[in-house]
Amino acid sequence: MRASHRQHKTDKKNKSARRSGGNPCSITRERLKGTDADLTSFHFLHDGNFYVFSYEKGGKRNHTFIDTGDFRYRDQIVPILTDNGIDPANIERIIISHRHPDHSGLAEILARQSKAKILVHSNFRAFVE
Repeated sequence: MRASHRQHKTDKKNKSARRSGGNPCSITRERLKGTDADLTSFHFLHDGNFYVFSYEKGGKRNHTFIDTGDFRYRDQIVPILTDNGIDPANIERIIISHRHPDHSGLAEILARQSKAKILVHSNFRAFVE
């Protein structure tokens, strides 16, 4: 499956940036071949990684997040997203993979700004709520 997955990726772009507070973030964007969908990977030096699928829907660019990153990046998250063409108001859904704070720490902030649905395993639904 991995080899097949690679065949569908094109236009891979890497960007590295330092944001306010000196927190480094490495960003990779990949356009999925034959679609208007992008996968953007955000990797922070000290955990808090997350992924964003971006796609056209209803005449605007919408987003689905897989995890949200660590709460320690709460002051940097909106500038990082907007600098990379992701409007937080257009987040449709947030999928939380597991309850570690570096994966779910920004869910509340991003859901509040976007009214996004948060999808989690039923075992830790109360944790997110």
